[in-house]
Amino acid sequence: MCGTVDHDANFERAWESRPCLVPSSGFYEWKSPNGGSKQPYRIYREDDPAFAMAGLWDVWEGDDETISCVTILTTEPNDLMNLIHDRMPVVLPQDAESDWLAADPDTRKELCQPYPKADLDAYEISTRVNNPGNDDPQVIEPLDHEQSGLGEFSS
Repeated sequence: MCGTVDHDANFERAWESRPCLVPSSGFYEWKSPNGGSKQPYRIYREDDPAFAMAGLWDVWEGDDETISCVTILTTEPNDLMNLIHDRMPVVLPQDAESDWLAADPDTRKELCQPYPKADLDAYEISTRVNNPGNDDPQVIEPLDHEQSGLGEFSS
């Protein structure tokens, strides 16, 4: 979470000088109602098909390899997300994107706020999203809760 990333040794270098934007058209979160199976949701910004989430980048060097990596920062949930999960990504307002990239760490920490509920919406999607092999547009289609009429089963 943004509240702890500045105290985490794993992110120290990235927090100090490696902010980035992670473009997206939506993100997923899973809700576990009453301890049952988790239901995935797609959360998106109603007013724009694309937005940026606050991120940090770094390069990790091991014995035999170098790995470029990005992390998306999270913050406490807004009212919409609070119904689904206890955190959410830091979605940046468009006018704060340049600030995120150019700001000092203290200013960036101030930008780690929950995005306004009024600009986000969410809907249930299929558990197909749980399998990375399902890389197709149907993954983000709203879950259809309509049941077929019982007349279909009569002889």
